[in-house]
Amino acid sequence: KGDNLDGKKSAEVIHKLYETGFFSDIVLLRDNNELIIRVTERPSIARIEISGNKDIDTDQLMDALKSIGLKEGNIFNRSALDRIELELERQYLSQGKYGVQIKSGVSESERNQV
Repeated sequence: KGDNLDGKKSAEVIHKLYETGFFSDIVLLRDNNELIIRVTERPSIARIEISGNKDIDTDQLMDALKSIGLKEGNIFNRSALDRIELELERQYLSQGKYGVQIKSGVSESERNQV
């Protein structure tokens, strides 16, 4: 016989799974006396492309992306991409480049990759 799963333990299980960063959705289900954990995995990064950058070297941009976990093979985190966009805008503004527009795009590809 296994352990009983109450609301507190259920919340703890869900929280711990979310903390891994691998899942975008987690649902706990019960089938008679069996616990079923249904997860939706976050996509991994298949490829990163940078275009239109003239003032900051592409290698520097790629290093900055890697430093926050945005690199090929890693799990994609939209909030990390949003943070880097804001930081790039600040960098350009600090250099007096007020007309700069930073745009990012994410395209889904096969096998849960972006």
